Amino acid sequence: AGDRLILQVVARLKNQLDAGDQFARLGGDEFALLIDTRTTPERALQMAERITDVLAEPYWVDGESLLLGCSLGIAHSQAQPEADPLMWHAHIAMRQAKSMQGCTYHLFDERINRNARSLADLEGELRRALRRDELELHYQPRLCLDSGRIVGLEALVRWRHQERGLLPPSEFVPLAEQSGLIVPLGYWVIFRALRDMQALREQGFAPLHMAINLSFRQFQDSQLLPTLTRLIAEHDVDARWLEFELTETAVMRRSDQVRLTMDALRQLGVRFSLDDFGTG
Repeated sequence: AGDRLILQVVARLKNQLDAGDQFARLGGDEFALLIDTRTTPERALQMAERITDVLAEPYWVDGESLLLGCSLGIAHSQAQPEADPLMWHAHIAMRQAKSMQGCTYHLFDERINRNARSLADLEGELRRALRRDELELHYQPRLCLDSGRIVGLEALVRWRHQERGLLPPSEFVPLAEQSGLIVPLGYWVIFRALRDMQALREQGFAPLHMAINLSFRQFQDSQLLPTLTRLIAEHDVDARWLEFELTETAVMRRSDQVRLTMDALRQLGVRFSLDDFGTG
């Protein structure tokens, strides 16, 4: 189903090209377009408008209607003929577009280039933080309204930054999503939460439900099921006390791979819930 969806995207993109335009698939769901705007500089923005319009229309796969988001980054070659700076500038602009909702595009400028350099520095720091174990989990209790008793915990990751102090998820999780670090970050959270569940049990505490936020990208990772199965066994945790929170958008966009993974995890006893319902 995923391949058939990509083919529909490719067909829509190619329909927007003129003679002489170059088109390539960079990998996964990422594509590159090279067009000549020397005599018509406005053509890039006009094409971006058309592409976002056609890609925002519904797709039909296996009798189901699907809606996709898309993010376009636009960069002009200016005086630099080399491909690498042009691709980098387009990538920076695309990342800026990803921060907006729906099918969007963004034109590269030096301001976002400076911001991107700052983000690149922060990304490097986050990679080091994962290696050096500078992250920590805080737990928000879930209470029974009738008895006031704690019946569960939600695992919330924090970054103990050496210079900026304790950082909330809003300061680094969006960056992790953009850079792909959300997958190793997610595995770190799962490992720590299961380890703490084991420690609480060994200290004689009654079992508590543990809720963990997982990104859509994490569920797309082919190693999620074997890794989680191994960690559950290593920490001797009853999977029925484990709950994964998914966003509404992740549930709506679920692919065959995600559906199979969710079914397998349900068979282990893992529960699922919607996080921030109504906000996407």
